[in-house]
Amino acid sequence: MELIIISESKIKLTLTKDEMESFSGNTKEVLRGIMHEAQLKCECPRLDGRVFVQMYPSKKGGCEMFVTKLEKNINEITMRAGEERMLTEYKRPYLSESGSHIIYSFAEMNNLLSCCMGLMKMGYKGDSTAYIDTPTKTYYLMLDCETHVAGENFGSLCSVRTYYYINEHCNVLCGTSAVEKLGKLA
Repeated sequence: MELIIISESKIKLTLTKDEMESFSGNTKEVLRGIMHEAQLKCECPRLDGRVFVQMYPSKKGGCEMFVTKLEKNINEITMRAGEERMLTEYKRPYLSESGSHIIYSFAEMNNLLSCCMGLMKMGYKGDSTAYIDTPTKTYYLMLDCETHVAGENFGSLCSVRTYYYINEHCNVLCGTSAVEKLGKLA
C-alpha cells in the first residue's frame, strides 16, 4: 500500500490487486479496513467523520483511491426518499462562480442517466443542468449540492475551472430539471 498525503484532509492510496483481494465485506467495511490498514502501515492522518471517496481501478487489478474529509457546515437540507431524512450539508470545495453549483463529469451517457435516475428516486428537487462536450464526448451534470450518487455512477467531482470550460466549450444537453428529465430515460 502506497500513501501520499495531499493535505490535512486529503490522501491518495495506491493498492495492488493482492491488497484489494485481502479485504472483504460490503463497501463500508472494505473502506474501513483499507483506512485502518493505512493508518497502521503508513501513518496515515486520521480522517474521522464523513469522507468523500474517489476510486479508480488500475490495469493490473489494484486501484488508486482519493479520500477527502468533508467539513461540516451548520446548514441542513432535507431530501425525500419515501420518508423524510435530515442530511448535513458540507462545505463545498468545488464551487461555480456563483458559489452555488457542484459539477460532476461522466465519460459515458449511461452513467449520467443512471446518476439522474438515482437522484430522482432519492427525491432530489434542487437545480440541475446537463451539458455535453461533443469533441471529447464528456458529459457534465451541474447540481446545487454534493451527492454520493454521482460517484456510485462513475462520476468525478470537477474543479472550479470546469465551470468556465463548460460555459465556453460545451452544449446544453438539458437546460432545466435535468435530474428529472434524464432520470426518466435511464
